[in-house]
Amino acid sequence: MRSIQDKIKTAYNDAFRIMFGYSRRSSASAMFNENLVSDFHTMRRMAAYSLLSRLANTTNILLTSIINSSCFLESSITKEWKNLLFNIPLN
Repeated sequence: MRSIQDKIKTAYNDAFRIMFGYSRRSSASAMFNENLVSDFHTMRRMAAYSLLSRLANTTNILLTSIINSSCFLESSITKEWKNLLFNIPLN
């Protein structure tokens, strides 16, 4: 069974193909390179990095307390972000 991430990636690629008139058989990598557009994985990494950067630089006391808590640091989303950004395997 395909993961939700695989389904979203397929939808992202298919939408790009439809918008720019590429055939279903065309290479996704070539499509994105020709149009100077980021692929799905790059978009995910950029979004995760942007969010983590904003969280790291926040002056909001509530957010600072949350991101410094052990609960947040050991959460599944934090582990997913580490894996995505730094290739640190999930535990």
